[in-house]
Amino acid sequence: MSVRYRQHSLPQPLSRFVECVWFLRSNGDGPPSGPERIVPDGCPELILQFAEACRAGRSREALILQPKAFLVGPLTSCFFVEPVGAVSTMGIRFRPGGLARFLPIEAAQITDRQIALEDLWGREGRRLEERLCEAGDDASRVAVASRFLMGRLSGSDTRERPVERAVAWMLRRRGPVSVEGLAQDFGLSRRHLERVFRSEAGMGPARLGRVIRFQNVFRALASEASDWVSIALRVRVLRPVAPHPRLPGLRRGVARRLPARGRRLPQGLRLAAAPGALLRLRRERRIRPRRGAGNIHRLPLRRAS
Repeated sequence: MSVRYRQHSLPQPLSRFVECVWFLRSNGDGPPSGPERIVPDGCPELILQFAEACRAGRSREALILQPKAFLVGPLTSCFFVEPVGAVSTMGIRFRPGGLARFLPIEAAQITDRQIALEDLWGREGRRLEERLCEAGDDASRVAVASRFLMGRLSGSDTRERPVERAVAWMLRRRGPVSVEGLAQDFGLSRRHLERVFRSEAGMGPARLGRVIRFQNVFRALASEASDWVSIALRVRVLRPVAPHPRLPGLRRGVARRLPARGRRLPQGLRLAAAPGALLRLRRERRIRPRRGAGNIHRLPLRRAS
């Protein structure tokens, strides 16, 4: 089966909010490959299907036909897509938090949802779909999309917003950052920062940071032949810490459980909080709590050998 994929960049100021415009084509020949898993990346996408519409759903057994033109909000969990014939698809991939500039509603209202363009933008959405279908080639379609986005952007304040600065910082750090630190840097309370993030990015800063780190693991695996520990250190799933004076591998002042035998981490490393990354623990002994520490040390711990 022949598959062609191309990306186009947009000029400023749209490149601040749009990562790329992509085109995917396939003739549909060959045996069916089955549903493809799409993992969260924090990027909403505007999708137009010029050939056969694909089927999609939260599980492989519950796939339904997608609309021809729709917007996919930020994902917090994976879903599956399966082509049913020839594919000719155009997508506009927005940066995390970048879609808020063009939406008439909050981004939180489209998280994990697919909405038809006409339902979202009314007549403008229907005209956009018609003009993109009438365009003869990829360059013309990119120009049509650029004019539509510039029309939505004109007249609005294009100064950088706190969420955009925070997302850029997360991308540079390749994952989560301190939410309290971000709130202090922008002069906001933690609760207000989380509300703003959900309104503009479709999810809170902590979840978006974990999604970014998750994506960096896949990029590292695809780009280089490296061991898991090296990748985990680079994307900050594993972090070196100072050992606890009484228990090797236990960070001072923080009660932690150590991995069971045979699954011990390398010395000087600890496991950072990440979805699905915590190891199963084995209870072996208890440590007497220090005076004034409350129940913080009443946890099953294993002394590293």
